[in-house]
Amino acid sequence: MQAYESQVLEHLTHLINQREINLWESFCLVDKAELGHLTPMQFSNFLKAIGIKLESDSKLLQLMRIIDPKANGECVHYSALEFRLSVYGLLITKQSDI
Repeated sequence: MQAYESQVLEHLTHLINQREINLWESFCLVDKAELGHLTPMQFSNFLKAIGIKLESDSKLLQLMRIIDPKANGECVHYSALEFRLSVYGLLITKQSDI
């Protein structure tokens, strides 16, 4: 994993923990069709809602590939996101406000 993606994931985990955001409920706010995954546009909106804006679409796709390698940047599954963030110390909380 490259340093940039690692920093973004660490920062994302920090923001989620600090604000006591419920990852599942926040994910579902963007995944309105309840498919269990987010498209690149949905994932970008998810990140922006939490307070992260990536430098470019290519950085977004690189991050998506790291989070969910099996999806190859086409989507991010909730389970892959939760697993990847758990490596950085994600805390599971009951609040859901982004």
